[in-house]
Amino acid sequence: MKIHVSLRLVILFALVSLANLSNAQIRFEPAYFIDENGKRVDCLIKDVDWKNNPEEFTYKLSEEGETYKKNVDDVLIFGIETEEKKAKYVSALVNIDRSSDVESKLSFNRLPEWQKEKLFLKVLMEGEASLFYYEDKNLRRFFFNTSKNDSIQQLVYKRYRPEATVAKTNNTFRQQLMTFVNCVSTSKAKIEKLRYTDSQLKDYFRDYNEACVGNFLEYGNKVKGKLFSMKVTAGIHYATLQLNRSINLKGSPSIRFGTEFEMILPFQNDKLRFFSDPSFHYFKSTLDVNNIDITYDYHFIELPLGLRYYLYLSEKSKVFLTSTYVYEVLMFENVQKIGSGTWTGGIGFEFDRISFETRYFAPTTIDFFISSDYNRTLFNIGYRIF
Repeated sequence: MKIHVSLRLVILFALVSLANLSNAQIRFEPAYFIDENGKRVDCLIKDVDWKNNPEEFTYKLSEEGETYKKNVDDVLIFGIETEEKKAKYVSALVNIDRSSDVESKLSFNRLPEWQKEKLFLKVLMEGEASLFYYEDKNLRRFFFNTSKNDSIQQLVYKRYRPEATVAKTNNTFRQQLMTFVNCVSTSKAKIEKLRYTDSQLKDYFRDYNEACVGNFLEYGNKVKGKLFSMKVTAGIHYATLQLNRSINLKGSPSIRFGTEFEMILPFQNDKLRFFSDPSFHYFKSTLDVNNIDITYDYHFIELPLGLRYYLYLSEKSKVFLTSTYVYEVLMFENVQKIGSGTWTGGIGFEFDRISFETRYFAPTTIDFFISSDYNRTLFNIGYRIF
């Protein structure tokens, strides 16, 4: 199956437009920062909902005011405080090990390979023992300090490959916790089972702070009501089949039924989501050749995987853009053929639980007895169950 260059350009344009609209949708939220002199400044900060730790942030002093930027050298702390989230970042000069965790790039060295850098660390928890987080693409590192040792240190976790042997793991972070963040009631066995993950380390620091002092602060987004959603969908395909790039057959409208599953991604303020909506549809048309009717009757099972971006108009209404790769199973007269798939681009509108969408499919080539290009457009309606 082939994709026409023109549709590639349309999809590329849609993705670029999506990125621009994404930036336009980002809001300035009530926030603050503490400058290098220790002065607190209340302001509005552009809430990018960073996946990777920021190197700088954009702010303004009023809704109509000019925008300014601050970086890691300009401030000690900055934070965003709304009903939905409580985020805080601290500027810290730390030793960080940037050794790769990618299987093909593992270091031979068991020990951390330290680099001294000034970074914005995301505060996960503040208390007798505080926990910090840093992410940069595939790099994920946790840091900590305590009231007795204010210096922020990395919790050491490193996968390495000595010579050509199997990969091993340096779990020094467990020894660090045993030494510096350990209550009398914490068993060695519990620490030895700890994994270097956000959830397990937060649970450990929470238990420690509760046992030691009882009061501490946690930061992050308000707990979301859901991470997944589900729709039932129905639609109509309008399709044509072009034989030998010369004869156009118009198929009768094809009814499409499916179920859509959507996963909310934990950044971009819930606007960006993965989705999949497997479905079934058909194409049927008849060609008169010398008073002989030749029927083209194709059945398709679609297995799509796509990315959707929402643009909120109000609390209940939103516009969305989609880009999807569709893997297809094509059946014709009991013959099954699995194609390599095609791309689609779409736009839609959702109000409360009901959605309407139009998708444009890249032409695909069907090669059974004669080469033909299959073109189609989908009009879809959906109802969100949860």
